[in-house]
Amino acid sequence: MFSCFVDFQKAFDKVNYWKLFSKLLDDGVDDKIVRILALWYNNQVCFVRWKDVVSSGFRMGNGTRLGVLSPYLFSRYIRDLLHDVVNSGVGCLLAISV
Repeated sequence: MFSCFVDFQKAFDKVNYWKLFSKLLDDGVDDKIVRILALWYNNQVCFVRWKDVVSSGFRMGNGTRLGVLSPYLFSRYIRDLLHDVVNSGVGCLLAISV
């Protein structure tokens, strides 16, 4: 059994768009789809609502948007990290004899 624990509590907020788009292109994702994602992410404006008050808009520089596509994008973003951890040779092997 191999297990690794990583705290991904704020991880979706830390994704660098341009690194993600580069990884998608490296995977052979159609460049038109990547351009649409880049346009979508680069032009998003966010607001903060506190009770009945809404802030003025501001741009986000990192993070994946919430939705159906986010888990796929995030898993692609960390795939290389997971691969490196699995192949690091660090850890222990538990052998159970019955």
